Amino acid sequence: MRLPLALTALTLALPTTAPAQTAPEALVQHYTCADGAHLAAAYINTPEGASYAVVVFDGTMTPMKAGLSGSGVRYVSLGAPKLVWHTKGDVGFLAHDDADMAMIANECTARQR
Repeated sequence: MRLPLALTALTLALPTTAPAQTAPEALVQHYTCADGAHLAAAYINTPEGASYAVVVFDGTMTPMKAGLSGSGVRYVSLGAPKLVWHTKGDVGFLAHDDADMAMIANECTARQR
């Protein structure tokens, strides 16, 4: 998986109007899901307050941006296919962002380092 490359690419794509000392904050977290599948997410918070994630699942990287959520953080993919990565605390799920919200990966729990 090329998660560091995706993180670098997304960081370079962020606005560059902020001074160098206010660089984006970044964190990479690995998850194990209910069916034993593994998922990784790189989280990026910009000095301007925007939040992004790059989710890697089943060999595919999906860039996402945080949106509205009643609880936790809900990231929505920036392109096709439309996906949602919803996290609350150390648990999350990956689903299709449509009327059915068909699950792709459920009960994904952050692995301790």
